[in-house]
Amino acid sequence: MNGDKKVSRNRENPLRWIRRQLYGCVALGPRITVPLCICLGGAAVLVLSSCNRNEDEPSPVSVLERDRIPPALQRIGRRAEGIVLAVPKEDWPRVYAYIREIEDTWKDYKQPTVQPPAEPPRYPARLLVRQLDAALAALKRAAGTRDAARTMKAANDVNAVAVDLFAFYNPTLPPDMNRLAVLERRILLDSADGDLTSASDTLDRVRGAWDRVRTRISGHVGHTVVSEFDRRIADQQAALDANDGDKLSATARQALTMIDQMQRPYYPDTEGLG
Repeated sequence: MNGDKKVSRNRENPLRWIRRQLYGCVALGPRITVPLCICLGGAAVLVLSSCNRNEDEPSPVSVLERDRIPPALQRIGRRAEGIVLAVPKEDWPRVYAYIREIEDTWKDYKQPTVQPPAEPPRYPARLLVRQLDAALAALKRAAGTRDAARTMKAANDVNAVAVDLFAFYNPTLPPDMNRLAVLERRILLDSADGDLTSASDTLDRVRGAWDRVRTRISGHVGHTVVSEFDRRIADQQAALDANDGDKLSATARQALTMIDQMQRPYYPDTEGLG
């Protein structure tokens, strides 16, 4: 890889370029999931979320997964995903409303007002709580200055920690599938920001998450799909090696679409989701 991975985006307005990258996948699939849902998610999104669904529409999840993962964490992921989608539209009122909802929901998760709190979480969970506190604080700072790139990355970071917390509830969908969506969305955001060094580091994390889940997921989606996702990762590495941010964005969007497709066997019915 070349030493300097900062790529100039002088050809067009940065916000317009980000909007094109995040919404350019409409034709590729109905949604990109983050538990959000990133996601917020991945995807959950999620995570990521969807390129052409409304920000208020929840990411489909199975009945079992809804029962196991606290609704508060799912809501945090969805709203974080919604922020990533709202910023390129410069819809800051929506961004601020979602941040307030995330903050209120997170407070209720930590100190339930309806149900008595469960036994104290294990130490790793306590560490993740502190991480989400920090991610939410960073999101509020970035949104306060209307820094588009920082706000989207901070929202994705909030989703990432929420996804990590999912694992403590033994969800039906392997948490690494949601984590893959969050990480691929981060690659999109890094590429929009011209930061291919960070994108390279994130791709290493994609490999790690994929290695942990590929054997388990192959029983649901088949070896052909698994091999195709291997190629999507290889394509992203080739784009990084060529210092080609546009190709990296395109291949990351393809990876997100595949993540969405691989999640579908885990939620065959989506009725009743509101």
